[in-house]
Amino acid sequence: MNVTCSEQLATFLTQIKYRDLPEAVIKMVKRCILDLLGCVFASRKMDPVRKIADLVKFYGGNQRSHIIPYLERSSSLFASFVNGAAAHAMEIDDVHRDSVTHPACVVIPAVIAIGEREDIDGRKLIEAVVAGYEVMIRVGEAVGRSHYRFWHNTSTCGTFGASAGAGKILNLTKNQFVYALGNAGSQSSGLWEFLEDGADTKFMHAGKAAMNGLIAADLAKKEFTGASRIFEGGKGFFLATSQDSDPDKLIEGLDGSTPSHKILSDSFKFYPSCRHTHSSIDAALSLFNDHNIDIKEVESIDVYTYREAINLCGGGEIKNPYRAKFHIPFLVATALLYHRVWFESFDESRVRDRSLLDIAKRVNVHFDKDLDKLYPSNWPSRIVVHFKEKKSVEKVIYTPKGDPDNPPTDDELKAKFRENVKDHLTKKSTKLLIDSIDELEKLDHISELFDCIEFS
Repeated sequence: MNVTCSEQLATFLTQIKYRDLPEAVIKMVKRCILDLLGCVFASRKMDPVRKIADLVKFYGGNQRSHIIPYLERSSSLFASFVNGAAAHAMEIDDVHRDSVTHPACVVIPAVIAIGEREDIDGRKLIEAVVAGYEVMIRVGEAVGRSHYRFWHNTSTCGTFGASAGAGKILNLTKNQFVYALGNAGSQSSGLWEFLEDGADTKFMHAGKAAMNGLIAADLAKKEFTGASRIFEGGKGFFLATSQDSDPDKLIEGLDGSTPSHKILSDSFKFYPSCRHTHSSIDAALSLFNDHNIDIKEVESIDVYTYREAINLCGGGEIKNPYRAKFHIPFLVATALLYHRVWFESFDESRVRDRSLLDIAKRVNVHFDKDLDKLYPSNWPSRIVVHFKEKKSVEKVIYTPKGDPDNPPTDDELKAKFRENVKDHLTKKSTKLLIDSIDELEKLDHISELFDCIEFS
């Protein structure tokens, strides 16, 4: 009898131990947790996040885990839901290129919530994050590019990652991990249609993926069975949601022949917009800095990029500020006019700024087959700025800031964290939180992470 993909993943997950993790992996986990918490606090004043938090308060539940943006408490289930939504709401959370997923906003809220409930230490948290990232990224890589046409990978693949991370905290057996993955797959969902309206649904995707993964792990602990061939089965995840899946990518190297730490290939975001826009933003900012572009002298701008970037972010009507985060012409215009893309770039006044929108109308987005061949290993963009005096300048960006090939320093990540939380946390608690995560492996109780927090 052939060993299923879930069984191979399950065996691998039971073998993850803190003592065996390389220092680089432990450091990367800390980076991901710090970045994630910055994203969560940055969203605490957003209306959709508060609505979800108010809803779970209405539902009630035992108060074992922190709803992090407000330091309220709820059940681990509801805490994972709110924290996942909050983490994804500002579009500044991490991203993994090859899997086209945002792992932190699903995996880390799930493992922190259940970790507080189970009163784990920092080392166990690190193990769980590694496990969750590994599974979520592998599923995203294996499901193929066609999946992304309709399905939001962060949500669909994230449910598996959350179940793996939560299962690691619960010390699931091999069989129990198989059950957890099977039931995670039957809850896997998340459609892109929300983008047409700029709806709040995307935040819910991350929260529900975290929540559903936690449910799958908790049920597995009780020997609640799940499909053993949820990935490759005739009615499984790959055949149901993809036309070009590759199950071999899911299990490649799990036998130990190629040591796997997928978290090391994660990327960090430095603009609060869809990652598909970042190479275009980087290119526009680079052109401005190199040529001191006077926007009044610009006649038109051509952006050449890959298919997925165009499908999600190529243009269309900007119905609200959130839709602007998925709009390459608007973001290129913002970079050239204001020389910065940050939270204020998506104020209501900006998306109604006639001078900015006039520049955006001069931005034309084109498909480039050569750049498309590089995706998803690279998310590239080439920009050509044409001037009224009939000259032009251009820039190609293959790896936007924050990618493994263009990584941020520790100081840059900490500066981003401070920028994210500056309007929410005191300087003292900001420093204490950074210091606590730097020494995460020394924490006896992960709830201690939140003991130092004071709102400004």
